[in-house]
Amino acid sequence: MALEKTKLIDGLSLLCRTGQQLSSIHDLDELLEKIMEVTKEVCDAEASSILLMDEENQELYFKVALGEKGEKVKRIRFSVKEGIAGYVARERKNLIVNDVKNDPRHLKRADEISAFETKSIACVPIIWENNLIGVIQALNKRTKGFNNDDLNYLGILASQAAVAIDNSQNLEKLQNFFVHMIEIIVMAIESITDTPEGHCMNVGRIATSIARRLEISGKTYENIYYAALIHDIGKLKISELSIKGDQFHPILGAEMIKSITLLEKVAPIIEVHHECIDGSGYPKGIKEFSQEGKILALAESYEMWNYEMKQKQIQNHSIYDFVSQKANCFDPVVLQALIKALEEE
Repeated sequence: MALEKTKLIDGLSLLCRTGQQLSSIHDLDELLEKIMEVTKEVCDAEASSILLMDEENQELYFKVALGEKGEKVKRIRFSVKEGIAGYVARERKNLIVNDVKNDPRHLKRADEISAFETKSIACVPIIWENNLIGVIQALNKRTKGFNNDDLNYLGILASQAAVAIDNSQNLEKLQNFFVHMIEIIVMAIESITDTPEGHCMNVGRIATSIARRLEISGKTYENIYYAALIHDIGKLKISELSIKGDQFHPILGAEMIKSITLLEKVAPIIEVHHECIDGSGYPKGIKEFSQEGKILALAESYEMWNYEMKQKQIQNHSIYDFVSQKANCFDPVVLQALIKALEEE
């Protein structure tokens, strides 16, 4: 009795810790893997799986599958009218089956593809705001059979998973919206201003190539990419592009986006994208600025120089011609990263 009480306390403690961890995970695959790991541990099961619901086709599918057969398992899709998981999804009921091979609802196809023999299942629907998101299941209890404690654990995990999956899916939708809005802004910049068509995307490609050679990743890498795409956004606020007016577009651009939370780290990069380390740049003529700014300044300058060479129909120009003309303007480490990136193309 004391041992069972200890196991119950340990299980609930693990579930509490899991809830806190899930709230900080935004990548859906990583999130589902974490839930699957905890499911195995708390239910003392050989394996676990999460199947998500495809509402349009009324099918369940494995979004994440671990192990050697993982990729094959991820291709398995089946109707909610099939299998034990299908029954749980369709009826929205918790279910324990401790003798799977004698249950007519068992879908043998999944076992055959995964080369995994399912002997027992505890399965619970994942529901959020009365919408079925999927099902979570623990497979093959290591000791005896699954019981109501396992269903309670799975029920708690399913509730945590429902919130986390919904948040993750909403974040994906937001990110998708954000990316498309950036693309629309880029098109506006290139159609309304004097920025050449394709310039912004080319600067983004060059800037991220430099960043990768400098082993920059994560949020900093994203900030460089977005700054490169919309570095000329300030030109949208200049009605007549005089030489003087054009020199202020980096400041105008930074001002336009600095209050946008998702782009607040991008604004300072945009502000310095025409500065040079020898002080010959604009709008402020500063010599000291961020590495991200140095990357964008070089990427923008090289792309524009390359464009002008092509417009003048100058053949056989190379990065070394650019370096001979403008080496003093750019950070030597960043410049070497660009040379290496271009040599490897």
